[in-house]
Order: sequence, then structure tokens, then C-alpha cells
Amino acid sequence: MVGQWPPLSPYLFIQIIWSFKYEMILAESLMYIPLDLCVEILEIVVKCIPELEYKRAKHLIIQLTSNIYKRCLQLHKTRSSKENGREYAWQLVAYFQMLLDPLTDLRRTRFSMLPIVPETMYEEHGILIKTLLRHTKNCICMQGVTNEDSTSATFFTLGLRRYEDTLPVEDIKVITQKLAQELIAVLLNQIKKVDYFMKRDIFPERNDHLEECLKQFAGDRQATESVFTIQELRYCIVNGKLEYFKELMDRYKEWDESVLDFLEEHMQLCVAHMTKYNTSTLLEYVYVFTTQNLWSKLYSSFILKSVLRILSTVNVMEFYCIVLRYAIKHVHDNPLTELYSEKAFMQFVASNKNICEHHMMRYVLENFLLNTKAVTLTLTKILIGNVQVDHPLFTTKKIVALQSFFKIKVNNEYNVLISCLKKIVCITNPSWNSKRFIHFVDIMLQNEVISTDQLMNNVYISYLTGASFNFLNLMCVLLCIRDILKNKDSSNATNYSLLVIAILEILHNIFLEKEKLVNKDEIIHAINGSVEPLDQATIAPMIKSHGTVMEIIQDYEKRCFVIHTRFRTGAHVYNVNRRKLICTINLDRKSLIRHMILHATTIEYIDYMCEMRRISWFHFGWSSERNAFENIILITIEAMKVVMIYEKNFPEDKFVMLLLSAVKFCEIVADDLKDSGYVINVLLLNLATLNDIVSYTPYAKMFNLMLSRIKDSLTQSMHKYTYFRDILSWIKDVELYRQLSIKT
Repeated sequence: MVGQWPPLSPYLFIQIIWSFKYEMILAESLMYIPLDLCVEILEIVVKCIPELEYKRAKHLIIQLTSNIYKRCLQLHKTRSSKENGREYAWQLVAYFQMLLDPLTDLRRTRFSMLPIVPETMYEEHGILIKTLLRHTKNCICMQGVTNEDSTSATFFTLGLRRYEDTLPVEDIKVITQKLAQELIAVLLNQIKKVDYFMKRDIFPERNDHLEECLKQFAGDRQATESVFTIQELRYCIVNGKLEYFKELMDRYKEWDESVLDFLEEHMQLCVAHMTKYNTSTLLEYVYVFTTQNLWSKLYSSFILKSVLRILSTVNVMEFYCIVLRYAIKHVHDNPLTELYSEKAFMQFVASNKNICEHHMMRYVLENFLLNTKAVTLTLTKILIGNVQVDHPLFTTKKIVALQSFFKIKVNNEYNVLISCLKKIVCITNPSWNSKRFIHFVDIMLQNEVISTDQLMNNVYISYLTGASFNFLNLMCVLLCIRDILKNKDSSNATNYSLLVIAILEILHNIFLEKEKLVNKDEIIHAINGSVEPLDQATIAPMIKSHGTVMEIIQDYEKRCFVIHTRFRTGAHVYNVNRRKLICTINLDRKSLIRHMILHATTIEYIDYMCEMRRISWFHFGWSSERNAFENIILITIEAMKVVMIYEKNFPEDKFVMLLLSAVKFCEIVADDLKDSGYVINVLLLNLATLNDIVSYTPYAKMFNLMLSRIKDSLTQSMHKYTYFRDILSWIKDVELYRQLSIKT
């Protein structure tokens, strides 16, 4: 009939099979169709099996898994695909695993729609275990297909192509071992679920005999006392008796460092006979060694490095499983945390952007081995933008590969990732990138690393009930909560009452804060006209002003213009000569800068003069930064002259304060221009113009002495820092001399 019917969709094809109850024929056909078509059919069958009744589904799954097992045994003899035979074979293994899930979970089939009576459930469970026992035995005892029909099996090519690909025997062994392990694991899990109690009359009585039988079947084998010492076991292994290797690994609690040396020396031999259980034993040895022995941190690090050298021979996936098993077991009592260095891990993440995936993953896994919680915390900080890294190794999508570590349970309420998010958001409350935070949380929710209820209760609601907030963080958290509630992702496990109370308290505090801001704005607006422009820069954050040099100068100009206009046109100025004098007054920006200098503190002087020289110099008509520096020093010297002439109108130490400010400003300029000689000459030339005025003050003698010292130091090869420090100390000597002369 092939070629006579129009093409059908895979789903419609399966529905026709279900309707005619031809599913067993479909299962048998897997033995005779090409491998790629076999994989395609299994893909749709796995999706549609839950539509069958439980008994039909169970019989079909048993037949399908049996034929998959048999088909895998034939792959080294039969030509089943044109190319990618190995890839299709491993897809068979994947679908084999998927088929076992609905077999052991009644909720995945239509059987779950029926009322489940305890007696019926126990009966079905018993039948399932018998079926699994028989099925597992048949598959494991299968020795390949040897009859004539199978060895000369003709595969339907449908007239399209020839299939010539076969797999080597080694690959077949690996695949069949994997299938057998899956069957045994499913069987043991079902046996462990058997209820050990039986009813006699009314009172339940424990069936000890059944329990003992099941323990012998599913429990761990009790190790018998060995007749060999550790040294004798090593001798046996070296002489070819490799069956003693497992016993050596099982007795890791009796090891010393010589055993590690032995394992490293015979590394190739060890790896060839080392199972996953044995490799996990190496890490358990490290745990026992570090907890039961009072060795130094350095020696513990040496032992760990020896173990990691041995484990470096296993592939990354096996190493992943080994570390994960150790992290789950010792999440609360890991003695290796002292060997973890957050600084070294951060340097690795920040500086190794070109490292290959293999080495990157192995290094990260080694750090998970040392401290799972700390590594998760560091990676989370990087991904949400709390820690800035120029070229991070990990993106949010790459980090999903490590989700098994994030899911490790810290307690009954949340896992490692929720614990880290709670620490970042609720306890430290730093700033983060809102966009990256939301993206990270969405990816974790999509991959079911965390649940919305855990996120809401342990992170978001805990943050909202905290004492302090960062406004941007608060908005980010509220947006996340809104999206969760809008999409109805949360369940009844979310504490909605506490969420509502927390949001209402935040709104109440915001309204109170708004009233305070309104009152503050009214007060600032009322006093704004009485505050000098230079002083307004001090309260700039409150009046929402930047307080730059140009804004201060422009504010001075506005006020002076108003006063100047009032005097020039006011009727109260009756004296004609005085009015003419007022009209001739021309307040340029140089005068306003001098006024600023006279009323500025040392810090204000340095900040505003540096801004004037670097940023605003062209606003004042200066040709360059150097020209701006020369004019600023000149205006400063003029301000000093005003202080000396009208010394009663200024504080006693105003002259010395301006002198100190000018020298500190010169030191900054010399550092910027990398030309201290030029700066010193400009300073010296301008200071020399003060001689005439200073000669009539108590500063005269010490000021002249200071100038002579500056001139002498120009001829010496003195470091810039030392030079300006000396000038500052001489200025203090000038002030001290003035005070002493006044007292005497």
C-alpha cells in the first residue's frame, strides 16, 4: 500500500493504529524498518502512549522496549541506515528511557482517570513487578539474534535508498549495558516501593520474611571481612589480579597517602577498571581524610590535587556526576570549603574568555566540589549584573547546564539557588541590572530550577518585608511580582496575605515620604532668593541643581544685573554724580570669579578651579587649559591682595588659606600637565607681585624667606611631590610666624 495512499501526518498515522488496535504490529515492525524511520516512529509513539488505557500501554511498552533491545543487538550485523548510525542508536536508547516512565507512573496514562482503590493499586503494582522481572530477565539473557530469519533480515527500503551503515561490536556492548542498567534501575525502584505490611484479621502485622527477602534482593551487599591488608591488595593488583581493585576502593577509610601514590603510578590501569562508584570513592576518601585528620590546609590541598589528577582521566560528564553526588551528600558539612578562593575564581571568570568549553566546565566543577554555595552565589551575582565582568565566561543560557547543582536542597523550603537569591536580594540588597535580573529569573523558572512559589515566598516577599530598599531594586522586584501574578504562574502555596500587607506598607511609606519632599521643596523655594549662588552648590542635591561653575557665575550675573538696573534707573538715587558712577561700573566674569575665591573654602576652591580649567575655560574667553591656569592663579593673587588691603573684613587666616589652596591647585595641575617646571614658574612669578603689599604686614619677613626658598629649589632636581609638600610646610611657617609676631 506504500505509494498508493497520500502522505499522513505522524499523529494521524498513530491515531489510525490506535483505532485499529494494531499497536503490536507497529512494535514488531520496528525490527524491519530503517533505523531513522524507527526513531521517527518512536518519537510520536512516546507522545501518544498516554492516550491508551493502562493495560494496552503497558503491553505496548514491554513489546517496544524488548524490540529496541533486540534491535540494538543486531546493529553490528545488519545494515540499517545510510549514515549517522551511531547517532540514531543513541536516540533509540533515549526513547527506551522515555518509554519506561509511563510504565511506572500511572498518572501518565488514562488509567489515572479511574478511581484508584488501594486493593487495585497494590494488585497492579504486584503485576507490574512480575512483568518487569520477566522482562528484565528476557532482555539481559538475550544473546543476539542467531536464527536464519534475523541474520538474513530484509529491511524495507521503500524503493528509495540502500542502507549500508553498521556499528562496531564495542559500541553495541556499551549501548546494551546502558539499556540493562535502565531496566535494573526501574525494577529496583519499584521493589523498594513494596509495602511490607500484611493484614491479619484487623491488626496489621509486619511481614518480616518478605522484608528480609526484598532486602537481600534490592539492598546493598554486606561486605565480608577481608583477609588481605591494603598493601597485599595493592600487590595483588600489580600482579594482574584486578578483581581486588574494587575491594581496595571500598576500603578507602583505611587508606594513607601511599595508596594515592599507587593509584597515580598505575593511573591507566585504574581508569580501565574504575566504575562511577569507585571514582566517587576517591572524593569520599578526601572527605574522610580532611574531617578525621588534623592536617594543615596546605597538606589537604595536596591530597585533593592528587585525587583530581586521577579524576582528570575521566570525561567531563562522568566528572559532573561524581561532583554532583558529592555536593548533594555534603552540602552542609563539606570540609573542602576552606580550600575555595573566591578571588581566584573571579579572576578565572573575568580573564579566560577564550578558554575551551571542556577546560572551563572542568574548572567550574572543581570549584563546585570545594564550595557549591559560594560558586553559585558568585555566578548569580555576575549574571544579574551585581558584579561587573567585561567578558564573562557564562551567559544565563550556558549556566543552565549547571542547574543540577542549583537544585540541591539546602532545607525543606528552598534549594541552593533560592538561598543565593535571598542572600543577594534580601540581606545584602546591592544594586543590580534589572534587565539581566529579570532575564536570569525567567530562564531559571522556565527550566524549573526554581518554582514561582519558592521565589515569591522566600525572595520577593522577604525583600518587601525588609527594613531598607533601593528604589531601582524595589521597582524590579515589583515588576517581577506583577508578571508572575499576571501570568497566573503562582499557586495557593504563595503567601498572598503577607504580600498584600507588605505592598500596602510600602505604599504608605511612599506617601509619607512624598509629603516630606513637598514640605522640603516649599522651604527651599522660600529661602532660595536669600542664599548666595556659591552656597547653593552646597545644597544642590536638595534643590535639584548641578552646582557647576557656569551655573554659579550665571546666577551671580542675574542678581548683579537686577541690582545694577535698580540703582541705575531708581528714583531714590538723587545724586547725579553717584548715578554716573554706578552706570560706569562694569562687573565682568573675572570680578565674579574673584568674589567666588574670596568666599570659597579650600575644597570648593580646588573643585571649582579644576572644573574651570578643564571643562569651562572657553566660556571665559581663555585660549587653552594652560592659559586658563595662568588666569586662575592671577585672579587668586588679586584676591589675596584684596584680603591684605581689607584684612579687617576677612578672617585672620584668610590669606594663608588662599595661599595653601593655590599651592594645592598647582600641585594638581602639575600632575595633569606633567610639567612641574612650568607650573612652579607661573606660581613664583605671581607670588612675587605680592611683595609690595606683604612688606607692610606681619607676613613680610617669612614671606620673603619662602620666596627665596622657592627660587633656590628651582635649581635642584627635586621630585614634584616633595617640592609642593615643602612649599605647604613653608606656608604654615609663615602663618606661625605671623601669630607669634602679633603676640609679641
